[in-house]
Amino acid sequence: MNIPNTGLQIGKLPAQAVIETNAVFERDAIRPILAGDLPECVKELIMPAVENHEAILEAALTCNEGLVVKAFMNAPQVKGRKR
Repeated sequence: MNIPNTGLQIGKLPAQAVIETNAVFERDAIRPILAGDLPECVKELIMPAVENHEAILEAALTCNEGLVVKAFMNAPQVKGRKR
């Protein structure tokens, strides 16, 4: 399930980061299961994607084509590739 990290179920990641996490589903609530702190070496790999997702959301909400291009060029699948 993809939900915001507001319960800090994955420590050392921002609360606004949308993460895939295990959760307990109840009739009127979703309770994330705490996974613990993310190792620093893994966090370094994940944070560029988290930051880029935030840029994509801002680009979509503001209809800013320049931000769309910037976010695309910063995507891990694209960044560093020769044109």
